[in-house]
Amino acid sequence: MSTANHDRYDLQTDGDSVREDFLDVIYNIAPTRTPFMSGIGVGSAKSDKHEWQTDDLHSVNPNNAAVDGADAGNDQSATSQRVGNYCQISTKVIKVSGRADAVTKAGRRTELAYQLSKATKSIKRDMEAILTANNAAVVGSSSTPSETAGALTCIITNWGTMAASGSTAPALSGTTSGYPDTAAGVAGTNLPLTESKLRSQIQAQYTQGGEADTIMVAPALKQVISEYLFSSSARVATLYRDEAGNSGQATATGAVDVFVSDFGAFTIVPNLFINHNGTVPDASVMLILQMNMWAVAYLRTFRTIQLATTGDAQNRELLVDYALRFNNEAANASILDIDSTTAMLAVPA
Repeated sequence: MSTANHDRYDLQTDGDSVREDFLDVIYNIAPTRTPFMSGIGVGSAKSDKHEWQTDDLHSVNPNNAAVDGADAGNDQSATSQRVGNYCQISTKVIKVSGRADAVTKAGRRTELAYQLSKATKSIKRDMEAILTANNAAVVGSSSTPSETAGALTCIITNWGTMAASGSTAPALSGTTSGYPDTAAGVAGTNLPLTESKLRSQIQAQYTQGGEADTIMVAPALKQVISEYLFSSSARVATLYRDEAGNSGQATATGAVDVFVSDFGAFTIVPNLFINHNGTVPDASVMLILQMNMWAVAYLRTFRTIQLATTGDAQNRELLVDYALRFNNEAANASILDIDSTTAMLAVPA
């Protein structure tokens, strides 16, 4: 009988009885937060062109005095305006082979359910980019898909730009009624964002009767704003704050999430998909939003359509049919043509 020692540490390299160390978990860190779509309302559309009305009160008359017994005079009521937006169909197609669902898999029970879950998250990211886009509404035809206008195009009354020239404000098709059919031009040279411009746009929506509460920007522009508000010249925020219960210790703070204006406090929200170009969010734009003045109107809500089987594979189409509704765009404001690579200023240089 052999007395040689048997060292079993070689199991890692040539032992046939050792199972692979493979976690039954899938890690996916792709961003899925959709703050615009998640923060606005939900409605229903009844046609591929979704329409509604906006209205206004009489103009303020500081000389509203009538002679006793005088004739009633003329009706000065403002007429309501009919506006709208076109619905857009967004889809994702999934194809899963029979073997892919039959084999034992790591991290999911069925391949079809896993892929449908991924597709749902992906299409919501697409929608966030579409709903915040500087994109004109398109009627659509048998060969051209209809498109819904994004928020940057819907804001007309309080549209703003940092560019000295070259930018064009969006417009409705027609005069006072219609849908946003002309995207705002952003061909002007980008300039640094200024606090004076931000405050003027906030004042503009407030003067119209708006109660905006959210400033939505790309992450790069969010950092520019935070750095400015922390600077000694701005004197708006401090890099340190005392936290209760910490015996007077100071905690470093590296971001400003609330901007307090003369007309209310605004939450500054980073959006990874704002006017997204397929690669990065647009850091040259800002949305100043009254969130309850927006809604996604669904002609057809999210649904999974079973397509014809092709050989040994299951086919599914995830589909949603929707339009962006801007209840009254004058309650909001925007700023375009911002140079996010330069520091924010108090006033134009």
